[in-house]
Amino acid sequence: GFDPGSGASSAVYALALQADGRLVAGGVFASFAGAPRAGVARLLGDDPGCASAVAPTTASFSALGGEGVVTVTAAGDCTWRAVSNVPWITILSGATGSGNGAVTYRVAAHRGRQRSGTLTVSGRAVTITQAVSAQETLGLFRRADGFFYLRNSLTSGVADTAFF
Repeated sequence: GFDPGSGASSAVYALALQADGRLVAGGVFASFAGAPRAGVARLLGDDPGCASAVAPTTASFSALGGEGVVTVTAAGDCTWRAVSNVPWITILSGATGSGNGAVTYRVAAHRGRQRSGTLTVSGRAVTITQAVSAQETLGLFRRADGFFYLRNSLTSGVADTAFF
């Protein structure tokens, strides 16, 4: 569950959910959980007192998609989170952790143009790029012997079909 700690030193008037899954509180407080915050505090965030590193910070996938892993290096008592910022990248494991760990994610297959999206892991962006999918085209050709045939651009002639 959510542990607010000591909370705000005074009134909280608004909460907002950010795209990375963090919650922002706004109000007339001067501190939150004992730390000076001047009316704005990010909740559900990574521990600001902990340094961490993630690797890799970029990954590329074919149009078929696949799975990838991001490793997190942090001190044992440092907590971190991982969130996907696009619907076609799904966190499979490691959405939260402390200390060193790994985040496993899946990139969905697609047909269309190249696309890119991000994961936010321990407050750092990991950019995922997915290649353009091959577009299948069919062509109608006439051979010298008078036969017509269809050629599939993805099979390089393997699936040619001849007919009158």
